[in-house]
Amino acid sequence: MIDQRPTLHCKSLDRHMSAANTIIRTQFRISHCLQSTHNIPFYVEQEDRWNVEKKMQRVNGPGVQLHFNGVSHWLASLKDLDGKIYVIDSLRTNKPLNNVLKIQLCQLYATDQAKNMSISIPISIPSVQQQLNSSDCGLFSIAFVTELLHSNYALNTNVRFQISQLRPHLIKCLEKGKLDPFPKIAKMPKMPSNDKEVRITVYCHCKLPGCIDNLISCENKKCSNITKWFHVECVDKTNANEKWCCDVCRPKNVS
Repeated sequence: MIDQRPTLHCKSLDRHMSAANTIIRTQFRISHCLQSTHNIPFYVEQEDRWNVEKKMQRVNGPGVQLHFNGVSHWLASLKDLDGKIYVIDSLRTNKPLNNVLKIQLCQLYATDQAKNMSISIPISIPSVQQQLNSSDCGLFSIAFVTELLHSNYALNTNVRFQISQLRPHLIKCLEKGKLDPFPKIAKMPKMPSNDKEVRITVYCHCKLPGCIDNLISCENKKCSNITKWFHVECVDKTNANEKWCCDVCRPKNVS
């Protein structure tokens, strides 16, 4: 079994991330975001499925979250006052959203616009300051989240932190139990923009991506459901030989 829980190969250890998470929640009296970073999905290889039992709860208002993507990398997400969702990543790649992160984002930000309706979540990935090594992702994630909370969820992509001061500042904050804004460069140069926009399609009652399980469609040809696709584990399909109909069609006793 591949249990992709946080073990952090980065120098910002998992316990430091958890400590910072707890301090920020208490400091800003947050109850709806900055949920436990241990609540991440992991792939069970022997059963060929994703385990999503420990999950993050839906965020209804503005919020921020620290994320571990299952492969030694930390990043942050933001839902701002206008409801727009951002992934803030100090080490951007061509494929920034792996399945571990997609599932977390869906758990946090998928809406209940309509029952059984497939929707897609628009995600903005803005150009932000990038780390200069492979080990500072945790530091940058905490710095970004702290900055966002001190600015009332307003994202400033031109912020440039003093990289040499990130670790000493975090240690001081952890020692005193309060996260102050991280030191920034006095004159912040405007960097070229390379913002990205992606969408995560979610399915079923659970509003999660298709990757977590095989999908099944309603077999009623006159189904009024918008997309008809559901995860097999989420539906009542006790007999594989029977025609399966969704909740909308089942009461009609269609053939």
